[in-house]
Amino acid sequence: MIAALYSTGVRRFELAGVALADYHAAARSLRIRGKWSKERMVYLTASAVGRIVAWLTVRRRDLGGLFPPSTPRGRHIRHDQQGRIAFMNARTVSNVLAARAELAGLDEAPRAHDFRRTFIGELLDAGVEWLPRKLSSGTPRRRPR
Repeated sequence: MIAALYSTGVRRFELAGVALADYHAAARSLRIRGKWSKERMVYLTASAVGRIVAWLTVRRRDLGGLFPPSTPRGRHIRHDQQGRIAFMNARTVSNVLAARAELAGLDEAPRAHDFRRTFIGELLDAGVEWLPRKLSSGTPRRRPR
């Protein structure tokens, strides 16, 4: 989950809503449903794909959320009333980050938005020019030449 946040810069509610069917291993991508129900594809780094592949050996290929909530200490993946793997909510994403930060001995847990800012900063460092459509939800894209 953390590798996907870092690799894509998605919002926490967007990551919480990703289903297994939204993950495309061959394309190294996730289909994201964002603000105002807009869909877009985001692309994962090879490292993030490797971590998702490892996660799928634990999670298995049952229908439902790609990153489901689990019981404390991750011992059991939660299912919904229909028996499908449940979806996280945005708060759970934050709770997972806080729990991992505590395990890592960090003084302060990173917020999901910190990963979004880091992602955008790395795009800028790589030479992708910023052309915001709106300041609140601009998407980095190359400036036409």
